[in-house]
Amino acid sequence: MLPRLKKEEVNYSDFIAYFLNPKNNHALEDKFLKIFLQETINIYNDININEFPVHLIDILLTNLHDSKVIREFNLNDKGRPDIIILCESLKLAVIVEVKLFSKEGKNQTNNYYDGVGKYFDDLKYPLSSRIYIFLTPDGFEAENENFISLPYSALIEMFEILLKNENISDEVNYILLDFIDNVKGIIMRNDLIPLANDIYSQYGEIIDFIYKAGNNLLNSKDENWNETDFYYNIGECSYRDWDDYLKYGFISAGGGRKYSQPLKRLEPGNRIYAYYKGKGYLGVGIVKENAVPLLEYMYKDPNFSFDNLKAEKMNHDLHDRELSEWIVSVEWEKTREKNNPVFFKGIFANQNIVCKLTNKQKFTVEKLKKEFDINDAQQ
Repeated sequence: MLPRLKKEEVNYSDFIAYFLNPKNNHALEDKFLKIFLQETINIYNDININEFPVHLIDILLTNLHDSKVIREFNLNDKGRPDIIILCESLKLAVIVEVKLFSKEGKNQTNNYYDGVGKYFDDLKYPLSSRIYIFLTPDGFEAENENFISLPYSALIEMFEILLKNENISDEVNYILLDFIDNVKGIIMRNDLIPLANDIYSQYGEIIDFIYKAGNNLLNSKDENWNETDFYYNIGECSYRDWDDYLKYGFISAGGGRKYSQPLKRLEPGNRIYAYYKGKGYLGVGIVKENAVPLLEYMYKDPNFSFDNLKAEKMNHDLHDRELSEWIVSVEWEKTREKNNPVFFKGIFANQNIVCKLTNKQKFTVEKLKKEFDINDAQQ
């Protein structure tokens, strides 16, 4: 099972460890492990007078399938480093501590260094053949001077090297691109924090006033929204077709961020009212999952096939996250065929792909519930 990302340190460590381990089912064998070790040793050699005893050519020529990648290795009272890599054939040990948004705990890296010294066999993994890595978004230095500071930008470069591998599958390609996007977002966030602090120190009172006023405005706009009901504009074309939505249980949008971004407002449990432009409403359903790119959806639904779609061009820009179709899984409560929509005088409709149905649209919502025979108690 390939890993999925969440914005937590544990999850990022799992993700990195997954691709480091030659035995996992990514079909890349020891390729990423070799890239990681080579780049890490290069950094070590750049900042140390004496070269690391394991040479780059040794890594390149050695089969590393016997390597062990261990998550949260227990050093007893000295803690649990996020990742430890043990390459028996090279007599090499790499200790990696991963940080996302948190800083180093008190004496954390000092304890790890002491713990590894106590629990590792000096003959099997000599002191000189151990590398300690402190991986952070901005290359923040560890308290223990033996740890090499490694910024996330270096990790991105390693995965970009891996992406050039011609044997990489579409699924792994997508997951790595998604990871790189996530990491770039974290780097940007960390870069902006000092600037934001500087601006706030100068204009704090004004910013607080604007923030409070904005919240009041948003609250006043949404005070009559039930936090459930959304309007969805089907926008049928060669990229999407209502019959496909019924068959597979989803809705979609794509062709650029401004089209797919509205779908990301939908959360599991929301109710959508699907409108067919110029005709009327065709269905009511409950959102089951958050929006994902079509390529990811394909791997979740083994029954999905482009061959069975009426929308002949739904696979447009399949490998481009920004331009491809994005999918929201839906459990349809009630639906109608395209030739039998619900339409009545005073019906609500607009050009938005997704928007909230507030108290202002109460007439439309109540009328649709009646026409589609929707009982809120059954939701």
